[in-house]
Amino acid sequence: MSTRVLWGADDDSGIWSVDLYLSRTGSAGPWTLVAAGITERDGYGWRVPAETVTPNAMLRVVARDWGGTLGTAQSEAAFAIVDAATPGWLERFRARRVENGVRVEWALAGSAALARTTIERAESNDGEYMAVDAPLTSDGQFESLLDTRASVDRAWWYRLRASRGDGSTFRSEPIPVEGDLTTMACALNAPSPNPTRGTSRISYALPVRSRVRITLLDVQGRERAQLVNGERPAGRHAAELDARELPPGLYWIRMQAPGADVRRKFVIVR
Repeated sequence: MSTRVLWGADDDSGIWSVDLYLSRTGSAGPWTLVAAGITERDGYGWRVPAETVTPNAMLRVVARDWGGTLGTAQSEAAFAIVDAATPGWLERFRARRVENGVRVEWALAGSAALARTTIERAESNDGEYMAVDAPLTSDGQFESLLDTRASVDRAWWYRLRASRGDGSTFRSEPIPVEGDLTTMACALNAPSPNPTRGTSRISYALPVRSRVRITLLDVQGRERAQLVNGERPAGRHAAELDARELPPGLYWIRMQAPGADVRRKFVIVR
């Protein structure tokens, strides 16, 4: 389920970016970052997390102007988050990151009348969904599967498709993986391997769809390579750097995105 979070300011033209936070326990917090570096002036399209029930939720915005001055405001009253994304025929649907992949759990209402259940995976909410090929297990309360092919360097979404014996089908709304697309801030991981003689992988994360630029700089700050330059969806991503034609020495990987300018040290050896 999505909703639009709106805010106002005395001088919108001076706002550079906004960070959005969620508290599930009222104004006392703790506060969890929902999205960082929001540049839209008229609000933010928030995909509400799947919750059983959160009766005392509040939102807070932290706005910064071009001079770096911060301003803060929060919800005037608490509100409830309910599991509105789960239809009546589906009692539970959850995807969470575990050590060996993603554990998907679900429970169907009137499951005896359902002939077949399929879990599908995609790299974005509106992406191309493919059936997950993994054995199903049951503990008597929930059915589940372990998706070992859901790598940690990407964001994943899941949906459930169920078919009845009479040929009718049902499909759930997509859900993100808990702990994945709650990549709540821009992040640039250390290159791997580092040092390198050849190719290294650079992983990064975005809390919202953003324009991002990742470059390789030498110690004098000169740009030696451009790895990413364009808009990317929220979630985890990766780029590769082929260092075989670059001279050995110390370099910096630099990531620039709304509200973020991050560097990681990188060494090329021969």
